[in-house]
Amino acid sequence: MKKLNDAVAFENFIHTKFTGQKRFSLEGAESLIPALDAVIDTGAELGIKEFVIGMAHRGRLKAVAAQGIVYEVIQMSLLKGYGTGGTIHLVINNQVGFTTNYIDARSSTYCTDVGKVTLSPVFHVNGDDVEALVYTIRFAMEYRQKFHRDVFIDILCYRKYGHNEGDEPRFTQPLLYKAISTHANPREIYNQKLLSQGIVEANLAKEMEKKFKELLQRSLDLSKLQTKTKVKSFMEGNWSGLRLAVPEDFEQSPTTGVEKKTLLQLAAQLCALPGDKTFFSKIVRLFEDRKQMLAEPGRLDWAMGELLAYATLLNEGYPVRVSGQDVERGTFSHRHAVVRWRIPKNNLCR
Repeated sequence: MKKLNDAVAFENFIHTKFTGQKRFSLEGAESLIPALDAVIDTGAELGIKEFVIGMAHRGRLKAVAAQGIVYEVIQMSLLKGYGTGGTIHLVINNQVGFTTNYIDARSSTYCTDVGKVTLSPVFHVNGDDVEALVYTIRFAMEYRQKFHRDVFIDILCYRKYGHNEGDEPRFTQPLLYKAISTHANPREIYNQKLLSQGIVEANLAKEMEKKFKELLQRSLDLSKLQTKTKVKSFMEGNWSGLRLAVPEDFEQSPTTGVEKKTLLQLAAQLCALPGDKTFFSKIVRLFEDRKQMLAEPGRLDWAMGELLAYATLLNEGYPVRVSGQDVERGTFSHRHAVVRWRIPKNNLCR
C-alpha cells in the first residue's frame, strides 16, 4: 500500500506542480513500483548480491514485441559467454501503442511471445491487482534462482494520458479512453479491497498521501534555494578509479613495450603443442611456422602479434576477454586461440 501510495502521490504532485510540462508519467501502471520493490526484496532474500536494471523504453527498436535488440539479446541469453543467470522482464503493457492496434503492429498474439524462443515462462497479470503482481514476482524470482532462465511478466495495465501528457489519445481510441477516464487507479482499487476486508482504517490512504506530499513539497522548496546544481560524475561505483580522457592523453603513445626476453618466453609457450596429442597436419605446420618467426627478426604476422598482445597483458595481470563467433579460429583461419586434436581410432576431434 505504501509503495502504491508513493507512486500515485508522486505522479499527482508532478502533474500539479509542473503543469503543461512534457513528461511521461506512470499513471495507470503504478503497480510497477511495488513490483520492482518485490523484485529486489525477494531477490535479496534468495541470495542475489547485485541488481542491474535496464531502462524501460517504448521505442520500436527496444519495445518487447521483438523488433531490434530484444530478440537478439534473448537469442544470446542462454549462451555460455553471455548468460546472466536469468532476467526478469517486466512488460509495462499500458496501451502506449494505441495509435496502432496490436493486430496491425505484430503477427503474434501477445507481445511476450518472443519468450517462447527460449521456452521462458510468461505470466499475464492484471496491473490493477497489485497482490497478484507481487505474488507473480516472487514466483518468478524463485524460478529464476532455481533454473537460471528468463521470466516474462506481462503487466496488463493502461496509460492515463497519451504518448506524453500533451497528446490526445481519443483521436484514435475514443472508447478505450472514455473508459480509462473514469477508471480508478491501482491505489484506490487496493485501498477499497483492504477496507472491505477490514484490514485498514478508512483514512489511512489519505494520511499516507498527505505525509508523502508534504515530504515532496519540502524537497521542492529546498531545491528552489539551490542556485547551482552539482552534477555527480557517472564514474562511480563499478567505474570508480577510472578517469575521463583529456586531449593531452593523445599527444603521445603510452609506453607499452615488453622486454624481448619476456616476449620470446611468452611466444614459445604460445607455439608449444602438447606432445601427447595428435593434431591436424596443417595445425602442426602453422605452429612450426610461428616458431620460425621467432628466429627471424621482424617477421611476425598479424595473428602472432595479436596473440602476443593478449599474452603480455595476461602476464601483467590484466584480464582479457575475447568473445564472438571468431574467437577460436579468427577471421577464417588466423587466430587459433583454441586448438583441437584428433583421436586416431575414429578420427574424431576434441
